[in-house]
Amino acid sequence: MSYMTRGWAIRQCLAHFGLMDEHVELIAGPEGRTRLLHFWQEQPGTYYEHPLPLLRQEWYHAANAGYVHGGFWAALPPGGLVLDYGCGTAEVARLPWIARGGAIILVEASVACLDYLKAKYAGYPSVQIRSGVGAWERLGPFDGLICTDVMEHVPHPLDVQQKLWSLLKPGGQALLKFESAYPHPGHLQESIAELPAWWEWVKKATQVIEVERFVWTRKPR
Repeated sequence: MSYMTRGWAIRQCLAHFGLMDEHVELIAGPEGRTRLLHFWQEQPGTYYEHPLPLLRQEWYHAANAGYVHGGFWAALPPGGLVLDYGCGTAEVARLPWIARGGAIILVEASVACLDYLKAKYAGYPSVQIRSGVGAWERLGPFDGLICTDVMEHVPHPLDVQQKLWSLLKPGGQALLKFESAYPHPGHLQESIAELPAWWEWVKKATQVIEVERFVWTRKPR
C-alpha cells in the first residue's frame, strides 16, 4: 500500500516540520526503523521531540489501514466524547467521528507532538488537545477511550489503566493495546513486565468484545 494513503496527514507533517518527500522514503524503507533507533541511541531522551519519528507515525498509520478499528467508532453514540490517551500524532481515523458530531480530547506528553497536533487539527473545535500525564484526571465521563501503544511507555501501567477506566461511562467502549515488543525508544522493560497482570485485569474488569490487533472492550453497566 502506498505511503500516500490518506496522504493529508503526511502532507500536514511534512509542511509543519519543513520536511520533504525524501524524508518519507528515508523512514519508510526496510532500514527506516533501524535508522530511527540509531538516532535515538545518539540522542537519548529526544526521540519523540524530533520530527522524523513523528513523521514515521503518520506514515505507519497511513500505510496500515488495519490500524483503524471501524467497529469501535461505529459503536460510539452520536455526539459522544472520546478520550485518546497518549494519542501520538492522532491518526486521521478520528476525522469521520468528528464529522459525525463527536468530540475528542487528545492527551500527549511530547512537546513537539503537541505543537504538531495543534496545527494538524486547527479548525476542528470539537478536538481538544491537553498536555501532560495528569491532564485527563478531572475530565469525563467519556463514551469512548483509546489507549493504544501507551502502557509500555509509562511506569505502573496497570494503575494508569485503572484510573482511565474510572472515567469511562458504564457501557462505554474502549480500544486498548499494550505492545510487548522490545527494544524500542521509550519502552520500559519494567512496564512491559506488567503485561500479564494488565491482561488479567482487562479480562476481569471489562467485557471483552474482540481480541485481534487491539483489545476492544465495554465497561459493564
